[in-house]
Amino acid sequence: MDGHQERRTACISFSLVVAFLVLLFLLHILEPEFNALGQLISDYELGQYGVLMSLAFFCIGGSALFLAIAVGNDLQKRTGRVGVWWLVFIGVAFIGAGIFAPDKGVGLSSSMPMSLTGSLHTSFGLFVIFTAPIAFTIISRNMLRTQQWSAVAHQLRWASVLTWIGLASFFGSLILYNASQQQTVETLVSITNRFMVLTYCLWIMIAGWHKQKEERSIRTR
Repeated sequence: MDGHQERRTACISFSLVVAFLVLLFLLHILEPEFNALGQLISDYELGQYGVLMSLAFFCIGGSALFLAIAVGNDLQKRTGRVGVWWLVFIGVAFIGAGIFAPDKGVGLSSSMPMSLTGSLHTSFGLFVIFTAPIAFTIISRNMLRTQQWSAVAHQLRWASVLTWIGLASFFGSLILYNASQQQTVETLVSITNRFMVLTYCLWIMIAGWHKQKEERSIRTR
């Protein structure tokens, strides 16, 4: 893939993650019943406008896939290649979460067994939640060793750290909820879930934006 194609692919990746954020924002307005009380962003798939949440998952999944394609040539070391393929699997998992919706009525405090569809959605979601920061960190460390990514080293480093903070805040809120079962903590779960997703989006946006900017500057030299 030449530089022009890489820039175009990175541009698509950036546009798709922005589309995801726009759709998620709209769902907060269209389906306010899922904004708090332990509701995760996946639960928007259960509402009247659930198709928008599925579309949002397709957008961010596609964003991860296009980003993997765009930066693939920049990561030649074995660990870098592992990170790129990991990003591909994350993209597939996001798309899977959009295809398979969560079960209705199976919330944080529910003891109801999950259906096959709900189990698949949960599996895809857990894969993204708990492994994305690892993939982002692997890719970032390999990128920072290359000359073309040195200009964005500071931003990528902190974006990776922020994804770990996002994961830790969400996981910590789940632990607090399981220990207390209080409604206020249940609301905290919803807030930290959204914060975590935003940190993941931020990392993808920074990487995609820099890649398209880098290729543009190369063409104008």
